[in-house]
Amino acid sequence: MNEKARNKTALVVLEEVALAARRAAEQAAEKDDAFANGLLSAYVDVLTVIMEQVEVLGLDPAAIGLGGFEPYSLYRPKQVAENHRLGSVSGLAALPSLPGPHES
Repeated sequence: MNEKARNKTALVVLEEVALAARRAAEQAAEKDDAFANGLLSAYVDVLTVIMEQVEVLGLDPAAIGLGGFEPYSLYRPKQVAENHRLGSVSGLAALPSLPGPHES
């Protein structure tokens, strides 16, 4: 398999993983119990990492079915406050970015 075919295959796999994580996160967001809230936090963290990597690689989130999607938006206001308090990685998504080592 040549590099172009591998890249296309990898993008398809990433799209399937991202969409499965989004569906699971949306289902967890519909419930209001401790287990579902923990599950939602885990999926939001995964989706946040995916979105960050898509941005770093210069890909369009729409290429993996996440165009216009913001993982953090799945939280209810109570969950937002709780995740900020606990220092969740996904809670950081709503904070302004600091410049990287190559930015000024």
